[in-house]
Amino acid sequence: MAARPLPAQIEDEGEDNDSAPGPVDVAIHRWSREPWQGKLQKILAALEIDALDQGSRIYLQRQLYISDISI
Repeated sequence: MAARPLPAQIEDEGEDNDSAPGPVDVAIHRWSREPWQGKLQKILAALEIDALDQGSRIYLQRQLYISDISI
């Protein structure tokens, strides 16, 4: 049985591919803007957490956003 080519191995026939894999700009999402940044910072300050990497910060802001819209 012959192996199927991977999507990267299939050539586009003049079509633009805007959905290329790679990093996603999180600034376009609602949870990466206010008021979610401020809400998370208040929680982190109450828990006395000083350092948090950007990925964790965005994840927690998204969780705050999701919890707010599911009520």
